[in-house]
Amino acid sequence: MTPVDTDQLLVDMFKEGNEKALELIFVKYYVTLCDYTAFIVKNDSIAEEIVSDVFVNLWHKRKELLISISLKAYLYASARNAALNAIRKKKIKFTALSKSLQASHSTQVTPYEQIKEQELAEGLDQIIERLPKQRRRIFLLNWKEGLHISQIALELNVSESTVKNQLQSAYRFVKAQLPYLFSLSTMGLGYLGQLSYLYERFLYDLLTIT
Repeated sequence: MTPVDTDQLLVDMFKEGNEKALELIFVKYYVTLCDYTAFIVKNDSIAEEIVSDVFVNLWHKRKELLISISLKAYLYASARNAALNAIRKKKIKFTALSKSLQASHSTQVTPYEQIKEQELAEGLDQIIERLPKQRRRIFLLNWKEGLHISQIALELNVSESTVKNQLQSAYRFVKAQLPYLFSLSTMGLGYLGQLSYLYERFLYDLLTIT
């Protein structure tokens, strides 16, 4: 049985009110969802609170739950949307990736880590600059500012379908170019962890564009 099949079985049990199924889903995804959410809100405690709320809402809405892609994508989309809502409602400081990776950290950072972060930010900026002008602007409004399709369409005075198509093309292009960042790096395999995480982030953003 594949992971997708296992998840579907858990969803079927869960929708029937099986609390054990919810527990298994929680154990399987809680930690990675917290990591993903913390990447957005830049606060571990807030991320844990957001993810806990995601599972509470999942239980309350179980009877009308509709999952069009997969349980995994659904959970990540829910966490992402909740994180962005928290940023807007609670005014959590949300900085662009290229800035946050270069910013000073509350904990001491070694020169090795600083070099990696600077390279990652600069390399990503180079990739983004290769996008066509309109596509780049739409991408940055979504990726850096956290705006949804409807908000971007309103701001740029274009249709929502145009925004969605441009976003999908932009995310696919940037994701495909991520291995290029590794070729630029002077840090060797020590760079791979951040790159893998960034790849996963772009994959989920592509699957959950809203």
